[in-house]
Amino acid sequence: MSLFDTHCHLDFPAFDDSRDQVIQRSVALGVTHFIIPGTEATKWRDQAALFGSRRNCFLAFGLHPYFIEKHSNSDLDELINRLSRYGESVRAGDLADADNHRKCIAVGEIGLDRTVPCWERQLHIFQEQVRIAKQFRLPVIVHSRKSHSDVIGILRRMNFDSGGVIHAFSGSYQDACQFINCGLSVGVGGVITYPRARKTRQAIQRLPLECLVLETDSPDMPLQGEQGKCNTPEQLPRILQVLSELRQESIGVLESALYDNAFRTFRLVKPPSGVVEPFS
Repeated sequence: MSLFDTHCHLDFPAFDDSRDQVIQRSVALGVTHFIIPGTEATKWRDQAALFGSRRNCFLAFGLHPYFIEKHSNSDLDELINRLSRYGESVRAGDLADADNHRKCIAVGEIGLDRTVPCWERQLHIFQEQVRIAKQFRLPVIVHSRKSHSDVIGILRRMNFDSGGVIHAFSGSYQDACQFINCGLSVGVGGVITYPRARKTRQAIQRLPLECLVLETDSPDMPLQGEQGKCNTPEQLPRILQVLSELRQESIGVLESALYDNAFRTFRLVKPPSGVVEPFS
């Protein structure tokens, strides 16, 4: 089995005492690739230090709306500087440095959240990050909570066309289709394991398979029956199992398609068929 967890916060303190073990157990279960999104500028350096040398871990840097009161305009400048360094390294022929900076494969986690304060500030920070992603032609990883129409409106007005993921999707089929029309894949996570999430489960059943990617949002978004526990990428096979039951499609078909979808969404080169890169 080869699965790609497109959203897991393995840099969070919840994993400080178990990070390597969690990764090793996840790999043993077939979770071969991971994307670690950023949330605050002050934590980007730690992300790079923890995961910059791990071949199958990829980074995204972004300013999460949940921490809006901590963000500043200088953080936006730092994001531009980080993304610029990759281009400079390539032009200078410093491939080792370029490979390290290339680990930043998206701008995220960014977005809007109407359950937290400073709405106008959120709008500014989100729009600026979309502009930066468009400038560098990078996908986005978008958090949207009670703000689907706002996010969709901004992506449309800015003619954003670099793709990405609507993370932890929860909403209707119509909502999902609008995000897909903006060029985003739909992140499928633990929410589908809850029978009460009928609207979201029905949407995931109907959406085209090529528009879906898997994610856990570790250490958050625990699956049904795991409330109160630390979520990890080890749960990705269970999410796949529930998705198979919902869509009445075989695990084998889903596994192959979802793996391909993740590489395509983030413009990564997939290993040759049947080859799993050594993990380090």
